Amino acid sequence: MIRSILISGYLDDARLARALGEILDIGAATAANRKLVVIFESEGGSLSALLDFLECVLADEPTRALIEGADVKIYQAFSAAALLAFWMGGRREMAAGTRIGFHLPMLTLKSWEVDREGRRIADRIVKRCQRYEALLAQLMKRRGLDDPKFNAELYGSGWLYFSAEEALGRGLVHEIF
Repeated sequence: MIRSILISGYLDDARLARALGEILDIGAATAANRKLVVIFESEGGSLSALLDFLECVLADEPTRALIEGADVKIYQAFSAAALLAFWMGGRREMAAGTRIGFHLPMLTLKSWEVDREGRRIADRIVKRCQRYEALLAQLMKRRGLDDPKFNAELYGSGWLYFSAEEALGRGLVHEIF
């Protein structure tokens, strides 16, 4: 039996906790039932939820191996979903005519997250952004996207987009469906 997980909608703590539970259930199954297929249909989500999810997955070697060997099908993946979809998977497929998008950390600050002089952002927020940027840089290097052309686009606009066809041509995905 092939076990599949749908990661869709806004990726918040609850949605990613559910996905993690499903991944752990599959990981606990007998070896013959451990094939994992992860399906993405998401425009992204919460930075802190993403980082918490990755911390759990990457800290546990069997779970990390399971997601890194998964088959990934991408219908839509932007922001946090793109980072997850391309962190996961030994084999990735992408829907024809779609695109993916990676971005630098973006913040929506609330007044209480800035000091009274308006000059300093809460340390926990800065650390989350630095962690995300480090994970994105690792992913870009691992996927061969750390060349100056892509860095200029990513750091110039804050976003880096690829169509399904471009992703196939760059070896980011193995097949278009």
